[in-house]
Amino acid sequence: MKRIRFVIVSVILIVLTSVTFITASAADGLPFTDVKNDWYYSSVEYVWQHGIMRGLSDTLFSPFGKTTRAEIVTILSRLSGDDIEGLSVSVSFKDVKPDGWYGDAVGWGMTNKIVNGYEDNTFRPNSPVTRQELAALIARYMDLKNQAFPDNPLISSFKDGNKIAKWAYEACETVRLAGIIGGDEKGNFNPTANATRAEIATMIMRYMENVTDPMFDKLEHLYDLTEGEGRRVDINLLLRERITGSGTPFSLSEQILPQLGLSTDTYEIEIDKNHLENIILETDCNMLGDNIINVNWEQKAENQGVTRIRIRNKTSGEETAFKTIIFNVKRTSGPLVGLDPEEFDPAISTEVYDEMKRIAQYSLGDPARYAAFIEKAEKGEPVTVAYIGGSITRGASGGPYHNWTRLMQNWLEKTFPKSEMTFVNAGIDGTGSFYGNMRLESNVLDHEPDLFFIEFALNDGSPNDNNMDGFESMIRRVLSSEKKPAIMVLLVGFSQDSMCNYMKSVSDYYGISVADYCAAAKYALQKGEIYSGEIAYDGSHPREWGHNFMAQTLLLNFKAIMEKVKTASPEELVIKDIPEERISAAINEDLISDRPSTYTPESSGQWEVVNDVYKFGSGWRCDDTTSEFVYEFTGKTLYVMTGHSDGPDFPEIESDNVLISIDGGEFTLFNCDRYATVINEETSAHHRLVIKAADEGSTVTIAEFVHH
Repeated sequence: MKRIRFVIVSVILIVLTSVTFITASAADGLPFTDVKNDWYYSSVEYVWQHGIMRGLSDTLFSPFGKTTRAEIVTILSRLSGDDIEGLSVSVSFKDVKPDGWYGDAVGWGMTNKIVNGYEDNTFRPNSPVTRQELAALIARYMDLKNQAFPDNPLISSFKDGNKIAKWAYEACETVRLAGIIGGDEKGNFNPTANATRAEIATMIMRYMENVTDPMFDKLEHLYDLTEGEGRRVDINLLLRERITGSGTPFSLSEQILPQLGLSTDTYEIEIDKNHLENIILETDCNMLGDNIINVNWEQKAENQGVTRIRIRNKTSGEETAFKTIIFNVKRTSGPLVGLDPEEFDPAISTEVYDEMKRIAQYSLGDPARYAAFIEKAEKGEPVTVAYIGGSITRGASGGPYHNWTRLMQNWLEKTFPKSEMTFVNAGIDGTGSFYGNMRLESNVLDHEPDLFFIEFALNDGSPNDNNMDGFESMIRRVLSSEKKPAIMVLLVGFSQDSMCNYMKSVSDYYGISVADYCAAAKYALQKGEIYSGEIAYDGSHPREWGHNFMAQTLLLNFKAIMEKVKTASPEELVIKDIPEERISAAINEDLISDRPSTYTPESSGQWEVVNDVYKFGSGWRCDDTTSEFVYEFTGKTLYVMTGHSDGPDFPEIESDNVLISIDGGEFTLFNCDRYATVINEETSAHHRLVIKAADEGSTVTIAEFVHH
């Protein structure tokens, strides 16, 4: 069973009902007449004997009874150990009474982004929680507590995985990997089934037993664990590639001992580096027995034995040496090291790194574009920050905590602590500026950002009419939107010089700040200070080192802009109108987006509105090949955007194929892999489309229609 290593969490008593508490010794039998010697018996026995769950009465547990949303959020709030008193004042749901027994718990859940309400501004506290909802809540709680996993590829582990809502899929896989939730005897997850009290008891037992390893409760006596045979230790290491080199940014003691709850003042650590080096030079590796398993499937290597860790008390001289059965080299999680890009230690010469930072700070742009965001954030007003780009923006190879968007979030929240910040990540793997421009309204502008980051050079490749127009059109549409948000451009891509140069020229033209990660990284490679695996292990995607450097260059630009704003005259802080003339030819600058929130079709048949479309939110979905969806618009060009995921976040369980009849013509097959150009004419006209799913037994999701 998968174990999770994390900072010690105290066992909190969890209450599910208000019945008088029952105590028992471990030797006592269960008093519940409705708990049989079945799969859930040991779980109910565990939670009852440990005072975690009560019965509905002295003799009834109701193992197959339902549990409400209010009860679950109360459980998690108590498990956290946080002081939740008075948090009910932050609750805005119209069906949650602030003075109710679960009011403070719901307030805690909202504050920590554990729970979400519904579109009608209700929480529905008395609604039974489903298994996929429960998985999402547990996964969010684990994220809150920084209990992170390496980026294992998510696969469809359950036979009914195609029935799991996309918003819950990653969460279901996370709790499955943690050994908290499994499938039934047929391998089904049953995502929409209500989570029973027996199932919740089982999940609590698995969480408590596997997350709170008793070894870590007694680490002050670690030297008593001679050899430690059979132990399992997961350790997070920062900047894997440099752990064994002369430029180690953090010593092994500084990285590992705090994770074990031990002070570096008292203890020191020693690891057999001959073995460790083979692990560190791999990427995303786990060592299982004698084998190194690469979870990104890049390559495999052999190791000659199990890594030995020796910890010594520097005062008493007492020590222990124990062998790890599994030594996980994982991305760092939690408030351990490296989560503040301003404190990033690159472990290279100061001279070279200073020149890298100088090269990366290509331009600061017009300070007037950034003054409004800075003023709002400094005053403590709420602001929204949005990112759009490809897989690097989505977070690939950076993990949940070391990707550049999360690191920038950390720095912005630290720099402007009074402001309540909302962050929107619209990064989608393998996408460029053309597609980014088409989804700009729904993925970004609908969130009304105050600050907007763009990263598309890598996926754009060489300049062409589509990606040149896509990039410039995004700039113009954002700058002309009602909020006129500030924009920062990040250039990533080692064989895309011409596209990077085009993006620089456009950014210069509109007065936009640019951070040139690509040019700076190339300089470091030429100087031999870093190797390619740190900045682009596969030729494209940076590891943690690269993500940290990207975030640091962006924040250096931002800090310089803040200084310019302070000294600028009132005239210099007046935002200029965008130029009428463009650099590239206009193809899709005046796009209009139609989706469920803005458009009601003449006829939609069995096409139902859903709210779980990856990155888009809402859309229309249908699995009936006879059901017709009628869409009308007036314009020259129409793109139909499908809604399934193209990246590693969710499995591709939906079809791209639709049949479309245009203005009464024959039905034609369109493959909408992300999108399809359905109409492209010289003159504007009114068009009527009839759309059907093309593949029998498959599901089609249309995220939106985009036209001009």
